[in-house]
Amino acid sequence: MALFNRYETNIDFVSSALNECDDKYCNPEDYFVTEKECREYIEDLKIGQRLNKGWNDRRESFWNWFVAGIGLLLTLSIPSIVWFWLESIDSPWSLPAFIASIWIVGGISGYIYNQIAEYMRDSTIYKNEYFPPINENIERLFDDYLWKWKMEKESTNKNEEERIKVRKKIQEMSHPYLPLFISTIEKELVRPSEEYIIGDLKFGMNLEDIYNTDLFKGLKSDSVKDVQLGYRGAFLDKYFGLSGVHVSFQFEETQLQIVTLTSILYSDMRDIVKPFIYCCRKLNSIYGNPCNLFTRYYSNNLELIPYDKAEFRIGCKSIVLYVQDKYKYPKLKLEFSKNTKEYAQQTDNKQYSFDENWFYDMRKAYHTMDTDYIPF
Repeated sequence: MALFNRYETNIDFVSSALNECDDKYCNPEDYFVTEKECREYIEDLKIGQRLNKGWNDRRESFWNWFVAGIGLLLTLSIPSIVWFWLESIDSPWSLPAFIASIWIVGGISGYIYNQIAEYMRDSTIYKNEYFPPINENIERLFDDYLWKWKMEKESTNKNEEERIKVRKKIQEMSHPYLPLFISTIEKELVRPSEEYIIGDLKFGMNLEDIYNTDLFKGLKSDSVKDVQLGYRGAFLDKYFGLSGVHVSFQFEETQLQIVTLTSILYSDMRDIVKPFIYCCRKLNSIYGNPCNLFTRYYSNNLELIPYDKAEFRIGCKSIVLYVQDKYKYPKLKLEFSKNTKEYAQQTDNKQYSFDENWFYDMRKAYHTMDTDYIPF
């Protein structure tokens, strides 16, 4: 049963679903809408409810006045007719009959008025032309929020164990594929292979296969570039130490060859050092020692960038972490690709011991000498 009713629910209350999205597990991205779209929808619903209420108030007022006028007319006319008729036959009951008829007709008119007024209050008509077109995703977000708010309110009188169960249930309601997604990602820790990119995503898949994997199941998208991941992105942020992760796919004909996770744009190169080091450590814990940590030179001024690119390999599978657009809007990219066997054999596959001193020059160059980084 839906709790959200676009015609009657207090929209000001529902708007807090956006203000408290982190606590209530109602991130608009999880519902494939933006916060801007939600806020515009809220304003349109407010206007629609106000216009619809005004129309119903005018309708109710018209019928109330109409019924009151008819009642008053009958109350005045019927007793008068009774009075004149009895007077014409010289009846001694003219005055009592006149008073009684006023009381009877007035009572009946008052009863009819009250019944019609109650009916008008209970029979609100909703004019769809006052309301925006239905957006099922946004209304599902609002309905989920109301259910979760109701569940949390009812759990306040329960013990801590029961409240934890309620919060877990709320999370499962919001993200039905989250447990499957997490377990799929974490398989990479115990089963890194050259066949699988990450989780159950494999090289050679077509776009339809990608969105049928446990990794992306339930994600309604047919895009291949800058795909927003909703709650999946939040988990990957914590998992790899990046921020604002989105994913892009590259195909050779119809077969998946490259998957790239891209972070948000960082305002300063100094801000990118810590997540780079954290992600490098994470990759080392999964894939073992890197083949190399690369330094790059720029021909214009021969400036050395200290270790801004790291590559890990398993067979033909290459995992490269690197900094992009260092001098403009830096961001981190984590690229999973599959090389040909010939290319893999020609490149340096020698693994180097993972040495924290590799990052000394990087931290020193960008004035970030603190060594620890925890992204959550």
